[in-house]
Amino acid sequence: MAFAQISGRESLKETALCLNAVPAHLYHLGLLYKNRWHVELFFKWIKQHLRVKRFFGQSENAVKSQLWIAVCVYALISMLKAKLALTQSYYEILQILSVTVFEKTPTFYVIFR
Repeated sequence: MAFAQISGRESLKETALCLNAVPAHLYHLGLLYKNRWHVELFFKWIKQHLRVKRFFGQSENAVKSQLWIAVCVYALISMLKAKLALTQSYYEILQILSVTVFEKTPTFYVIFR
């Protein structure tokens, strides 16, 4: 068992790791850990901001397609909110749009009520 302390280049923070095997380059291990952490933060962001409760398909293409659609919807609603200077939250705008999609009332009037 080995013990390693790794300091990042961008910050002065140090990370202590307890390892089963000693790698050839501890710097590469630090990069792997940092990249893994970025992936964890990305999925945390997806859970918090995108309305993806479950995946409809199990293939890689189905999951990627569903995530890209959710990101596009989030970007479009964010642009709509910024362009129209809306005070409603992302969730409220999404609810309004999901309810009024098939109504004859223009969505513009529903949002500004």
